[in-house]
Amino acid sequence: MTYHARFLSSRGEQAVSEDEARTRLLEHAGELDPDQLRQPRIVLVAGAFMPSTSATAVWLSEMGLDITLQRVQAYRTSEEKVIVTVSQLFPVPDVEDFTISPQRAEVAATQTRRRGKREQSTVVRLARAGTIPDGTVLTMQPVQIDTEAQESIKEWIAEDPSRGRAAWSNTARHPLRWEHDGQDYRPSAIAQTALREATGIERSLRGPSWWFTPEGQSLTEVAGETPQAGFDWGGLHTILNAMPAGRWTTYGALADVVGTAAQPLGGHVTSCPDCVNAFRVLDSSGRTRAGFRWTDETDQRTQQQALEADGVTFLGDRADVVQRLSADELSALAGERDPGPALRRL
Repeated sequence: MTYHARFLSSRGEQAVSEDEARTRLLEHAGELDPDQLRQPRIVLVAGAFMPSTSATAVWLSEMGLDITLQRVQAYRTSEEKVIVTVSQLFPVPDVEDFTISPQRAEVAATQTRRRGKREQSTVVRLARAGTIPDGTVLTMQPVQIDTEAQESIKEWIAEDPSRGRAAWSNTARHPLRWEHDGQDYRPSAIAQTALREATGIERSLRGPSWWFTPEGQSLTEVAGETPQAGFDWGGLHTILNAMPAGRWTTYGALADVVGTAAQPLGGHVTSCPDCVNAFRVLDSSGRTRAGFRWTDETDQRTQQQALEADGVTFLGDRADVVQRLSADELSALAGERDPGPALRRL
């Protein structure tokens, strides 16, 4: 807060203390979540971008970095007025990205999505590595919330110790079996339930930081020690290779299962020769992607034509939602669970 206090003072205000500077910053920015601050976002703004810059942006996106390229252009009208336009070159937004919604709701939804992606990445990495043996009992310890809320949750757990214990399994989708009710959950789901039941507060949390191994390490800490050289797209390739004819999925659904975000996954699928059956992946509304292209440049079919020949029914420009693969079916294709008789028959 020292630098913010100096900044405020440099603007002509009388000496501002560090405590006052912190108060003003929190009023402006809200809660300073250390995990969120560790996730950088880069926006490059220019009149034009060299091909090398664009290629680097795509590569960084595939590595999981949130990066955007925006082009700014100025035009002079016949009335000697200057008009400035801003267009996003990368990533190319979907139609649903332009949907107008209240700013507060959009900010909250963005934070929730980011936390969810980070949680999924942590869990997927641990499940694939098998670092924690199946059946290991983890304990819940509230962190990254105020002291009063922490004490309330500790009292809530003390009333029934089973609320604070869960058994780990190396299954990426729902790796924790909560001792309290015997059901399977993601780490964040139990943490959010604890916060709500103990304090009445509803908010998103990064659950892996709340769950600790018998050695005293959080899931986040254990995942940080798990070797990872770039993102492993092997799970995505497995799913795409196993996708049955007459079915489709979305970039977002695939990203949830393999533990990344839809943006880098879409960039990878577009340029990866190992991503077979990529034509069976649509946007979140079930529409084909404008930027879709075949690795075989001689193939002149549209994505919709290929899907219809594959057995997918379109209602207008949208694929039939009945033929969309569920999250459980995608997990089964990844080898994380038994596919069940319905998917095995396909």
